[in-house]
Amino acid sequence: MTPPATPPARIAPASEAPAYNLLQVELFRHAILSIADELETNLTRTAYSLLVYEYKDYCIGLMDRDFRLIAQSRGSLPIFVADMGLPLKDAVEVIGVDRLEPGDVFLTNYAPAAGQHLNNVVVATPIFDRAGALMGYLCVRAHWADLGGLAPGSVTWAARDIFQEGVQYRGLKIIRRGEIQPEVMATIEANTRLPKWVMGDLNAQLGACRLGLERWAARIVPRWSDEDVRGLMAELLRTSAERARRRIREILPDGRYEAECRLDDAGPTDPRPMTLRLALDVRDGEVEVDFTGMPDESRSPINTGEAAAVSAARVAFKALLDPDIPVNEGFFDPIRCRFRPGTIVSAGPTAPLGYWNNAIATFIDLVLKAVGDRRPELAPAGHHASFGVFSFRGHDENGALWMFMDTAHGGRGGHANGPGFGALKTLAHGDTRDIPVEMMESRFPLFCHSYRFRPGSGGAGLNPGGPGTERVIEVLADGVDSQFSLDRTLDPPWGMAGGEPGSPGDIECRPTPQDEWRSVKKGGPIRFDRGALIRVRSAGGGGWGAPVGKD
Repeated sequence: MTPPATPPARIAPASEAPAYNLLQVELFRHAILSIADELETNLTRTAYSLLVYEYKDYCIGLMDRDFRLIAQSRGSLPIFVADMGLPLKDAVEVIGVDRLEPGDVFLTNYAPAAGQHLNNVVVATPIFDRAGALMGYLCVRAHWADLGGLAPGSVTWAARDIFQEGVQYRGLKIIRRGEIQPEVMATIEANTRLPKWVMGDLNAQLGACRLGLERWAARIVPRWSDEDVRGLMAELLRTSAERARRRIREILPDGRYEAECRLDDAGPTDPRPMTLRLALDVRDGEVEVDFTGMPDESRSPINTGEAAAVSAARVAFKALLDPDIPVNEGFFDPIRCRFRPGTIVSAGPTAPLGYWNNAIATFIDLVLKAVGDRRPELAPAGHHASFGVFSFRGHDENGALWMFMDTAHGGRGGHANGPGFGALKTLAHGDTRDIPVEMMESRFPLFCHSYRFRPGSGGAGLNPGGPGTERVIEVLADGVDSQFSLDRTLDPPWGMAGGEPGSPGDIECRPTPQDEWRSVKKGGPIRFDRGALIRVRSAGGGGWGAPVGKD
């Protein structure tokens, strides 16, 4: 396997007065952003999987010909921010850019380039100008329910390399010159245990690509010349890069910022705590995020690749520097990352990545903590930071496989301007929602006894942390296999500026009414029969500022 593609080149400042005024740039920005947002709506309307149309595990981006993000949909997962460039670049290099033609669509989930579990599949199509020259790409990433491997869902604690987690597609053309390739579709369908889910979501991605090209032709081509489109793309990147550098100079004094915390463990086979260390080196409007202090690569599937760690750093800096500006690659030009080979954030090409999300939200939290320790007015206290994954699978009376997966809402940290909100998913999710209880109960043999806030779970402070949640689910069938992943109980969400930490979470099970509750924070597959109860508790957020009086 080849190493991941190199990141895009730095964006040069303008050598003379910009060719486009601010109004032109903003009109163009919102025209292309309207395409991404419409495709997002269309994808959720047409997708088959709950993980796409309810959970919103997807993203949509418009890229220039150098694989730099120009616009991204605003309702998708933040952890996918500006991170499709490397897998897209790798796929195009495999295909050969001179072999791309109008009407082509290809896909990739190649782990060394993406740094995420194989379920996150990018489907892309090239955009050409009036003369037939390549202008850029339209990309649609979505979480596929299953790609083969050791276990249904392609994510299992038993995996010891990436090949046990499913199929890797690397620059595979699925449509050539507008014609679907039936043998490719058949091969994809043959490599999943959930063909209706996967093919339904794939067709939704293909539809989004086609609609995106139609909207480009309707909204961009008539309004601007090919030369202006390229110029406006470059101007978007340049102005965003300048804005980010200016903001860094305004709020972050030069120097080194450091933070660390512990993960509970690497999974069922390695119960030892792991210490995550991260540092920021700030110098004249530039930031280097130093990931070299991270633990060595794990045999357990908690690793990520460099691209995923870079995205976590970008989420944190987007929140710190300018939360409201629409995102593009230029905004992150001043932010670079440094790695050493063979860590859990720079895993090798065959490392297992199934639970790549185990620590990803904590990486975001650590960047905020490093800044907050010096400038507490800029950063919130720690948030629950654990996906709190719980999944169930079994077979119905006809022998067909069913599978349900969701993650936990928890508390956000308090901040200088007010209390932490609760409950939301992690900072890697943004405000994406739960799969509704009614949907779970109507489609799967599961019953939700209760779903409530955890009073008092937020850390005390001048501005207290948001509450965690508790959900109790009963299994209504025999022979149901379950998997779980919850972390950050050794180092629960920290307080900031004198605030107190939030209460940690847990996942517990009670197989029969006679059994005691026992913790299963990371584990599976664990087989349950009818009547088993699973209790998912998420952490509260940390408090900000020293507590004053009584609540």
